[in-house]
Amino acid sequence: MNKQQWTRCNVQFRHTETRWRTFGIMAFDIGALISALYLISLGGLFTLLAIFLLGLIFLHVYLLLYEATHSAVSHSKQMNDLVGHICGWIIQIPFLARK
Repeated sequence: MNKQQWTRCNVQFRHTETRWRTFGIMAFDIGALISALYLISLGGLFTLLAIFLLGLIFLHVYLLLYEATHSAVSHSKQMNDLVGHICGWIIQIPFLARK
């Protein structure tokens, strides 16, 4: 790939700011995490539903952590670090160790 082809691809697939969508997704995940913990406290079959929900939440939060590690959340390094640290705190994986 030469420089002209790379420039054309870069313009076509330009990275857009995803900051607010990312924080919306994180807020949803935190709300779902609280809901799952409440379902666990109810016991019975609700616990099975909560375990399934927790699996989805942890996967989702890990994917956000992965995107923050590769600076795909935002152009801002500080925003990527903030998202990475929050996600790392939720799933107990240190963000700085992944960088």
